[in-house]
Amino acid sequence: MNKEFKKKFFDNLSENKLIIIQHSFSFSPVNQLLNQIEKKHKNFDLSDKNVFKEINSLHRENYSSFFDSDLIIIHHAQLIHSLEELVLWCLQEQDKKTFVLFCSAIPTINEDLFSFFKTHQVFSSYHETFLNEIEIKGMQSAIKELKNILVFGSSISFTENKQREDFYETQLHILLNLLSLKDNKVNKKEKLIQILRYLSMKSGENCSYLEMGIACGLDNETAEKYIHLLKDYQVIIQLKSIFNEHRYEIKKGNSFYFYDNGFRNYLIQQFQLFEQRFDQDFLWRNWLIAEKYKINAESKYSFWLTHTKQKIEFIEENSRKSTSNAYIFQWDKRKVKKAPTSFLKYYPQTLLKVIHQSNFIPFLLEKN
Repeated sequence: MNKEFKKKFFDNLSENKLIIIQHSFSFSPVNQLLNQIEKKHKNFDLSDKNVFKEINSLHRENYSSFFDSDLIIIHHAQLIHSLEELVLWCLQEQDKKTFVLFCSAIPTINEDLFSFFKTHQVFSSYHETFLNEIEIKGMQSAIKELKNILVFGSSISFTENKQREDFYETQLHILLNLLSLKDNKVNKKEKLIQILRYLSMKSGENCSYLEMGIACGLDNETAEKYIHLLKDYQVIIQLKSIFNEHRYEIKKGNSFYFYDNGFRNYLIQQFQLFEQRFDQDFLWRNWLIAEKYKINAESKYSFWLTHTKQKIEFIEENSRKSTSNAYIFQWDKRKVKKAPTSFLKYYPQTLLKVIHQSNFIPFLLEKN
């Protein structure tokens, strides 16, 4: 775990009445942090249906008596229906209670309140990233594991494919349970699995809700709703195409990637070693895009596509200048593709960069 994040957490624990930590459903910092909390505390896990029902039946006047400990830790707190009411009560309550809310998805909170939390360091997000690996293991050791990370993702610590499959089977079960609690209209879990498998096969391609719905036996609105849920739980990343009315540009394109390469490979049942893969460039691109999102989710990202199949797969807006960076990802720098001529013509101010094995660390560190 990142030392800076851990220090910030324990500093805030001693100073604040409320801490909100958002993390992906597949990796939680909870256990690593709780193991070092010496103060007596109570845990509530909303992935347990009984706890879910109990907390969601509470009224404001019952909060103080129900949460009867100086330190309250709530897991999957995004599932609390009256979350905004609870956090406001936490901030206004005069008791000496401290609440730590771990959210395995983006919590639904008023935008102004959310901004207040960020400004006052109440809210933070946590992801395990490759930069963390470098900090813990050193550059050389982390780089040595890179090919395995590209294939196995979060399951890299396992040595057998059966163990990896069991790990992701459990992750999928947890995800489906959380989604069904989050939205009781997610009552056809097999359809959600179909969506996931469809996305795993179509990752990186332009994909419409209409096509997705037809392939999975869903209407457009339901397909879109499932996509929003999967985004909230940081299972997938959605890029939208840029459109400035240039000739042949796609107007409303969508491209999807997975936060965890290993989860995508589990869905398509392919855990062959990197050297044996036909999709090396895709694994490289998916991983780099996911790492970029984990490190800096607040930047604006997109892609560019024409009806003639010319494509730039990743574009990042520079918030400090009126320019953007466009990226081509290539595992082997000797086989770099040329940028589409029409893109260079339409967007001459955009800086084009090729990211390969020799220069990807600066790409991850770069903040626009």
